[in-house]
Amino acid sequence: MTTDFIGESKEICAVNKDIEMYGPTDLTILITGETGTGKELVANLLFENSLKENSEILITKNCATIREELAESEFFGHIKGSFTGADEIREGIFEKAEKGTIFLDEIHHLSNPILAKLLRVAEEKPFNRIGCNEDRYSGARLILAGSPSENSIGNIPEMPKEFGYRLKKIIELPPLRERGRDISLLTHHFVDKFEKKYNKEIKINEGDFNRLIKYNWPGNVRQMENAIERYAISGKLNFQEFYASGTEGNGNFLSLEDIANQFYKKCRTEGINMGKEGKLAKKMIESQLFTYLLEENNGNRSKVAEILGINTRTISNRLKN
Repeated sequence: MTTDFIGESKEICAVNKDIEMYGPTDLTILITGETGTGKELVANLLFENSLKENSEILITKNCATIREELAESEFFGHIKGSFTGADEIREGIFEKAEKGTIFLDEIHHLSNPILAKLLRVAEEKPFNRIGCNEDRYSGARLILAGSPSENSIGNIPEMPKEFGYRLKKIIELPPLRERGRDISLLTHHFVDKFEKKYNKEIKINEGDFNRLIKYNWPGNVRQMENAIERYAISGKLNFQEFYASGTEGNGNFLSLEDIANQFYKKCRTEGINMGKEGKLAKKMIESQLFTYLLEENNGNRSKVAEILGINTRTISNRLKN
């Protein structure tokens, strides 16, 4: 079994136990947790441990990128001429993943009728391509994920309680601030990772290490990883908090305007060369944006260049440097 979700806290031990127990099944799983807690990692680990009939392919889709009017076609396909713009037959995700697993992130972006159809098909019920009455069946396993809310089933916004009976298991991921000594383990893990990546020794002094341990981490593990990578790149003795910070963090994310204002104030009050650090921040933001868009567009650099209004050479150069 593969269960490398890093941590020794009782919460993470429970998550690893769930991965080991429910990975080799065809059960529909709902993963909940704040942004950056590792929902996609859990989905990948469930897939790695899956049954043979669900292990051929993993299709990952962020539901925030699916337009409402195209959602049904995205999932179930359509035939030529079934609606304006349907110029050819299209297979939906459930057909493509016939012998695999489908992971849908940010499911709160889906409408209730679409969500109901997804859960129904996951129970091996028939579905139809748009414009076609022929029943089709899919053996694909369905894994869902979303961020917490206080109101509905699985703490997922917009998921009514009547859908609860169709969910066979809910795996809840704790925020990093509630994982105690795991913060220290993750710090050492990411330091080792970026020492190898950048072929350099990374030393974090005692003061900065204590700040890492005590910080609230509203962006969770993803924020920690990005923060330590920025430290590895900058090579500075003092850890610069370019992430949305404030040791009194209440778990809310800052707007881009808030982050820009904090960055400016920090540079001004601490005598930091804003031009030099600004270039570094810009480079890291661009790199993250290019990486995200490439993942969403299956590595198609031409498509990403078209979206951003730049040429593919610019993307290649920025990712290299």
